[in-house]
Amino acid sequence: MQALGGGGSSQRVKELERKVESLERQLERALAQVERLRRQLEEALPASQRAAAPFSKGTPQPDPKPPGRKPGAACGKPATRPIPSRVDEQIRVVLREHCPHCQGSVILRGAKPQYQEDILRADGAVAPAHRAGAGTGLWAEVEP
Repeated sequence: MQALGGGGSSQRVKELERKVESLERQLERALAQVERLRRQLEEALPASQRAAAPFSKGTPQPDPKPPGRKPGAACGKPATRPIPSRVDEQIRVVLREHCPHCQGSVILRGAKPQYQEDILRADGAVAPAHRAGAGTGLWAEVEP
């Protein structure tokens, strides 16, 4: 460093004064930013500690649609497969002798047609002779 008192020293003093002024401005900006961030933090802390209303989804719609499916035919396309044109195999299924609910005997009510079609092979369809009955104690539906 150069000693004070020479011709170059006044230039050095001016340079250091400019540097001090620059650093002071930088310090003022940093202090202002610290104060701004401190205020934001003080505002945010109480808001984060406050409990929100349960299930709050904002303001409700003025005219909401009713929940659930539409009744009757307005509920989409019917999703049933057609009965196969050809049945390759019929399987006889025996109805249970005792009702699993009441342990009573089972009375035959009728047969329900049921088809199992192998879609991958496309060889044909299998039709088990599916029987339906009811227990004599509770008249609960009984299937094989």
